[in-house]
Amino acid sequence: MDVYVTLGADDSIVATETMTGTAILVLNGKPVRTPLTPLAGGILSGDTRLAVPEGVKGAVQLTGPDGAMFRAKF
Repeated sequence: MDVYVTLGADDSIVATETMTGTAILVLNGKPVRTPLTPLAGGILSGDTRLAVPEGVKGAVQLTGPDGAMFRAKF
């Protein structure tokens, strides 16, 4: 699973190399927490070790190098 982090109306790529994150997906009716590892190009990536169906519900929580937190639901 990849999370692309952008900012603003022009979708500027955000540097994620110093961020940490967690994705929480609802799979088979249960929450599955997946740590996200920073990659280059504004991407954080994690492995759920399960098939992720289209239209899955969940949330991501990201923490920046200054400790600021950002949460988003989908």
